Amino acid sequence: MAKSRESYIVQLMNLGFKRAAESFSKFLQVPVRVATPQVSAVNMPNRYSNYSEEKEDLYVLVTQIIGAFSGKSYLILNYRETEEIFKTVFKDHRALANMKEALLMDIDNIVSASVISELANVLDVEIYGDVPVLKRIPFKNLQLFFRDEQGEEDVTKLIFTNTVFLFDSKDHIRPQFVWRLTANVFDSVLVHKISRS
Repeated sequence: MAKSRESYIVQLMNLGFKRAAESFSKFLQVPVRVATPQVSAVNMPNRYSNYSEEKEDLYVLVTQIIGAFSGKSYLILNYRETEEIFKTVFKDHRALANMKEALLMDIDNIVSASVISELANVLDVEIYGDVPVLKRIPFKNLQLFFRDEQGEEDVTKLIFTNTVFLFDSKDHIRPQFVWRLTANVFDSVLVHKISRS
């Protein structure tokens, strides 16, 4: 039953990711699609291979999930990805740094809200995302950052997804989306819902 519940949660999150990609596309006015998520239960993934060779800082947008179950989402973009996004939105490349940061926060709001809404609506629970926090982290410190985050809760009670959004016109833009959810998310999955899926 645990595996069935896990699969059901992943299925719901996938629907949320697809809706997020649609909203993302409209917001940026470029085609965006979502790759098949890699899902790891219980243990934190030990590598973030997309960013193993980065030279610039990474942008990590952290959204706290509050309500019937808790957790965090992490939208991770490298310098090249953020610059491509900025060029798409700001025709004037001299946009101020605070405008660029606000744009990243808006994007995170769109994407995380799509997944959180999908979980809340289908599971019929009250959850919502807090205001995202933007962090700039040297690429070499990403593992340390997640190790520190991991220490906040019992790691045996977490699930993780790693979702990649692909820009059709520029496939090298691949922001990662990592989720940490407490295990009581599974308590919200009723048996009859699994049987209908």
